[in-house]
Amino acid sequence: MRPEGREIGIEALLERPRKLGRMDIDAEMRRKIVVSIVSVGVFFAVFIGIGATFGPDLGDTGGLALVGSIALFILVMAGAGVYLGE
Repeated sequence: MRPEGREIGIEALLERPRKLGRMDIDAEMRRKIVVSIVSVGVFFAVFIGIGATFGPDLGDTGGLALVGSIALFILVMAGAGVYLGE
């Protein structure tokens, strides 16, 4: 038995969990979340645009565009990290 007088058993797994309190997110964290989500969304949009432009067989130019978009994404995320870190 536990000190509170309750037994530990299968019943403990069946108990209804307590309602969690609301998590407050400050303005700075919200800004970081929004910048990250927008950056990733733009990255996916660029990937889809490259796929729509060059078709299923990307070829040399499409492959170069994909590599360039990945490099640009890395630079944008690094810049966003520096901006948000200040």
